[in-house]
Amino acid sequence: MKFFVHIEKAGGTSLHHCLLNSFSDYTILPPVRRGYGKRYEIDDFKKIERFVGKATFYGGHQVSSIPNLSDFGDNHQYITFIRNPVERCLSHINWLMHTRNDYTIDELLKGDRLDNIMCFRISGKKSFVDTKEHILNRQYFVGIMERFDESIFLLSHWLGVNNMHYKKANVLRKEQKQLKTEDLTEQQIQRLKEKNEEDIKLYKFVLDNLYPMVKSKLLFDKQKFETWKMENQAFKGVGRWLVLKNKLRGKIIKKIIS
Repeated sequence: MKFFVHIEKAGGTSLHHCLLNSFSDYTILPPVRRGYGKRYEIDDFKKIERFVGKATFYGGHQVSSIPNLSDFGDNHQYITFIRNPVERCLSHINWLMHTRNDYTIDELLKGDRLDNIMCFRISGKKSFVDTKEHILNRQYFVGIMERFDESIFLLSHWLGVNNMHYKKANVLRKEQKQLKTEDLTEQQIQRLKEKNEEDIKLYKFVLDNLYPMVKSKLLFDKQKFETWKMENQAFKGVGRWLVLKNKLRGKIIKKIIS
């Protein structure tokens, strides 16, 4: 089975659509439990298989690589995308302030919910050391949002799929007010760095070590990549009916699990 661990504000919606277009049974699992850190467990996947039908590829915010999935075999593959932690956290704050008008940046910086989210989503722990070990002990592809095109190109080879393409999705419109790092005080920037200390270590490890290693193993071909980019520019996006079909499937799953 394959799983996409969707980290907030790291290109996940664009990747959802890309996977929907490339895998006929790709299923976006909706959040089914309230509370930070809640995840789909092994019994949930058994219910989905029983009442909705078995799929080989799942993705979502509450999908993780933590549950014991031995009942479904041992050869699981995991995918996630990460992003510059300070930029990712600020984008997350912008999204929260846009969707929930009662928040301010200082209020969001006080709590611990936004602390080291990338590590936490991947390993269930807000620790770089634990997360690094978690990744290295599994078949795990970690893409980089700042290198999104290249990451999608590499991912298609890692998955053994031809012609994976995407179109940007879930991007805040330009007219929507967004805080940028230059809008913040030195204290706020320092607080962002403190809240993402472990994620910063993870990002550096992936950028400097893991990603180049995977790129080398997959025999990255720059000429083929440039050809792929031209093809991707012509991609019009995933079919609307695929998105609607998956949303309906998600509603059924939510009713079964909740």
